[in-house]
Amino acid sequence: MKITSPYLSSQRIFLHTLFLLFIGLLSIKLYFSSPIFWVISLSTVIFLFYKFLSTNKDPMGFILILFFLSHFSYLDNQGGLWNISSSLIYFFLILTGSREIRFFKTDRTTFLLLLILFGFNMVGWLFISTTSLIMKIEGFIMLSSYMLTFVFISNIKITPFQLRRFFNLLFIISIYLFIAAINQRFGIIKSKLPFLPPKAISDGVIALTTNSSSVFGNSELYGEYCVLILLLTLSVVKSKALIRLFFSKTFYPYIIILLSIFGTFLSGSRSSVLLAVSAIFIVFSLNFLSLNISKNYIRLLVFSSVFIGLFLMLNLDIGTKSSKEDFEQLNQTSFSIQSVISGESINRYETFNQALKRLNSQSWFFGSGIGPLESNKIAWWGYSEDTPYIDFHNLYFSLPMLYGYVGSFVFFLIILRTIFLSIKSRTKISKGFYLKPILIIMPFFWILFLLDEWKISMLRNANYHMLVWMFLGLNMAMIKTIKYSKTSHA
Repeated sequence: MKITSPYLSSQRIFLHTLFLLFIGLLSIKLYFSSPIFWVISLSTVIFLFYKFLSTNKDPMGFILILFFLSHFSYLDNQGGLWNISSSLIYFFLILTGSREIRFFKTDRTTFLLLLILFGFNMVGWLFISTTSLIMKIEGFIMLSSYMLTFVFISNIKITPFQLRRFFNLLFIISIYLFIAAINQRFGIIKSKLPFLPPKAISDGVIALTTNSSSVFGNSELYGEYCVLILLLTLSVVKSKALIRLFFSKTFYPYIIILLSIFGTFLSGSRSSVLLAVSAIFIVFSLNFLSLNISKNYIRLLVFSSVFIGLFLMLNLDIGTKSSKEDFEQLNQTSFSIQSVISGESINRYETFNQALKRLNSQSWFFGSGIGPLESNKIAWWGYSEDTPYIDFHNLYFSLPMLYGYVGSFVFFLIILRTIFLSIKSRTKISKGFYLKPILIIMPFFWILFLLDEWKISMLRNANYHMLVWMFLGLNMAMIKTIKYSKTSHA
């Protein structure tokens, strides 16, 4: 199927992203100490963001650029360069009454949930938080960027062309994440740039001796991301027709899947490896239950098995050896659901106990409000310097200190509601409709995410946090596309 559009092509989006990544370096004090460079960087990024929206009339193109950029942590201590820039653009569109404001229309339930979540953070910033005013403002900007991006995406009509651009960029992103992870493991290129992290080996730090975090600053977040991308890509390789619809080249999805599998091993995360296996099992099970065994899945399984087997035969260690050793160290006799919940069998027992002590120290009906990492650490520990860990390695234990218990419940309710609407929407889609395979898999996408977040927290990386909200927005956009599409029952 030939798809044409006047909008930004995947190649142009990639080139714009590269330019912005280099312009963004001007905002980093380590490389440019003069504030004039910071002003130039932020002004240029904001100007280009606005140009993409106002000149190209391509909201999804802007979102795809932001999606690509959000993989790279610039100004993470201040809430993220891309988060700051995007929120300022949204505020400008709202204040000027730009016709782009039409993209901010949303349903009442979603609006109410977002309003409650924002309100609880506002109370936290004003009355609970003990951080500086600037960090409270940074928190306000961060949360605004997350929510407005979510709303912005959720009101874009998702066409085959939009998804083709998304998956083509995901192909490029997957390659780059893998290259960065390999470089961290073997130290091929000496670098300290934010888009090419240094070798992941540090004397005395066991966690960094074998694990690669790629560009996320945390190996477990990298492993989690690989699992989610693996599942998402597997959902659209069921047939050659879908591959041709969503990818410019038929080999793109196979490369994404293969690199995602390798990425889970490079991350050194046992849970990511187990969830990757679960993702593959889910897709094959759904395929089997539908009584429509896809030859593409069989080919993919054979291809992946042969390729991985070749790596093992050649003794090329990309994290497989350390992963095998980690699994061998597990005490299977004491392994149980209870031991996982307590953290005892997943190396989280001490941090979980500290989290429980902190949670019992006060009511947490209201949290301190989300903010940059230093602000969040004060909420988690009561101080930010020399903390035992960055956070509690658990989203569920870390969130109440920021959102409060009610705000945390609302956040998870947004995810659970998205799961419910995805299941409800796919029953309204005709057999051949292009969104059906993705909407079938999205509930499992969020289930795997929620499971993995039991032993890691997306809150430790402001840019990764944005990616989660963007996936939520994309999921909601697909649901709305079905709801308002005249062809959903065709």
